[in-house]
Amino acid sequence: MQTITVVYESVLTFQLLPTDELNRSKSVLVQIYSTYSSRAMMEKIAFEAQIFFPNAVIVGLSTCGTIKDDTLFTHKTIITISSFEKTKIASSSIEIGEEERLDTFGAGKRLAKNVVKRDTKLLILFADTLRIDAEELLEGILSVNRHIPICGALAGDHGKFFETLLVHQERTLGSGAVIVSLNGSHLKVGIEAESRFAPVGPELRITSFDKNVVHMINGTVAQNFYRHYLGESFFRNLPESGMEIALVAKRDSRWIARTIVSLQPNGAIRYAGNLDETLAWKFGYIAEEKRFPFCFPTFHEENSFETLFLFADISCRITNEESFRKKISLLSEHGRVAGFFGYGEFCYLEGRNELLNQSMVLVGLSERGRKIGKECEEISLSTNGDVTLLNASLAHLNSVMSDEFILKEETLSLLAHELPYGLLLYDRNLQVEFFNEKASGFLGLERGKMRKRDLASLEEWLLDLFRFSLENRPSCARGEVTNPLTGEKITLEIHTRPILHRDRVRGAIATLYRKEE
Repeated sequence: MQTITVVYESVLTFQLLPTDELNRSKSVLVQIYSTYSSRAMMEKIAFEAQIFFPNAVIVGLSTCGTIKDDTLFTHKTIITISSFEKTKIASSSIEIGEEERLDTFGAGKRLAKNVVKRDTKLLILFADTLRIDAEELLEGILSVNRHIPICGALAGDHGKFFETLLVHQERTLGSGAVIVSLNGSHLKVGIEAESRFAPVGPELRITSFDKNVVHMINGTVAQNFYRHYLGESFFRNLPESGMEIALVAKRDSRWIARTIVSLQPNGAIRYAGNLDETLAWKFGYIAEEKRFPFCFPTFHEENSFETLFLFADISCRITNEESFRKKISLLSEHGRVAGFFGYGEFCYLEGRNELLNQSMVLVGLSERGRKIGKECEEISLSTNGDVTLLNASLAHLNSVMSDEFILKEETLSLLAHELPYGLLLYDRNLQVEFFNEKASGFLGLERGKMRKRDLASLEEWLLDLFRFSLENRPSCARGEVTNPLTGEKITLEIHTRPILHRDRVRGAIATLYRKEE
């Protein structure tokens, strides 16, 4: 197996390749990573590829920039030609029109049935971003076989979000997907993915949605929610600004992200993938420390693949280009690298195929009989990137949340002050979060230490009562307490109730009533 990657300039690019040698291989895969958004130009390149590689499988897509070894290109199309000596290739594509979009799952199922074989080792999937539900497409493919690794990407168009294009043989598709299967027992596949997120802001509940279209967040129209928390400048630049700040959530110990694809006329927002309403979502952005480990697939005996494909989200370049350049420089020391930037990534990790955003996926291929592993090396950065809009949006978010916190705290204080009984809120560590004047008078809590006051010094029967509530058991008890400030003994009746969030006890609330003997 060998891979040759070249920058496309004209038909002369193909004429200078060792086409006779490559065409003698058992299988040839030609991939076109295009920075052109012109359908005519992509058809021209595909037509030329067919002339010089008549028996090859030819696929491609429009991108947001390309990668060749340790070099990034913004406006250069690259062609990567992989020849296999022992691996067979199958391919298929589907153009999804208005009617078919209602059954994107079925389209994915048909694609998989066309290419999946008994010895399939890897599926490479390229899909349109703007018109189809990529996650439904992926689920359709997985319904045929969930265990075959799938890697690939969503096409891009340099942040215009106007039209993305796909290529399969002589066809250019404006809406749909292209899939390639690599088949054979001799093929070795190594896969790694990298996502580094910093979650920020309030916890977000997806309160009204339809798959990848979100209508309301925390009970507010989705677009208004973004405008409120991230500011008018961020909102005016959507969906482009959404490449810097996404929605993130943790699923099975791994962070996933969802970036915005388009704004709907009714105030809804369409994302690159579906959003699970059971997850705890937050705003999030790519964040890297000055020093961090970078891992990539290797051989245990010899860390060199014949081919290393890199599918990266455009946000990886936008938020910190220095970091990305150092990563590909390191990768190019271990093999030839070919890749591009798109709007999302397909990846197989820990036995599960996922649609990712704001991530980079590395796929190593080899027909050598060696065991696949991974290697990690430390990367050091001199800067944290120049992301002015991101910083401004995060500052706005911090300001809004600070104002909301103060408002909520003052409102709670005003309401609690009017209550005829004591009110006490505490967390799982028996640290006081809030109390009113009545509770202070009963228990001797000092106003100057209102935040995070330890309850451990109180009477034992009180501590037992408070602990019961943290075990998700509402409780009630009556007993005598001594005010440590005045020495007065009083009888209290206390009711406690746990505070649950997403089925977990986060703390409890106690109401205190003075009883006359």
